[in-house]
Amino acid sequence: MNRLKCRVTSVSNSGMLTKIDMLCDDIALTAFAIEMDLDSICKDDEVVVLFKESEVSIAKSFVGEISLQNRFTCKIEDIQKGDLLAQLRLSFFNHYIDSIISMKAVQNMDLQVGDNVTALVKSTEMIVTDIDDE
Repeated sequence: MNRLKCRVTSVSNSGMLTKIDMLCDDIALTAFAIEMDLDSICKDDEVVVLFKESEVSIAKSFVGEISLQNRFTCKIEDIQKGDLLAQLRLSFFNHYIDSIISMKAVQNMDLQVGDNVTALVKSTEMIVTDIDDE
């Protein structure tokens, strides 16, 4: 599970849906939560964002528009290759995240250690928790 410490920049809600905007260093992130206790997270709170390695998509030489809001410009630090899947260790600023993608994708994109890539995570796949809960 990927874990990043962030600072909440805004919290808004509509009905049962809550949108949480955050900063992780200079990276703007957004998460959506359903039926969240609105008193549990407030602007300027420090939180931890959790997301699965399998929810991290990779783009190489990404240009254009896409609906995924959470984007990390990363460097590939390591690639652990299996028969069907590969685990990529990615770095940005002083943080690391992992991604699990198919070996076919690694081969098709000719991914190598040292490559710069964009990691993408859907805002509905991020979990926000208090630092104290970690």
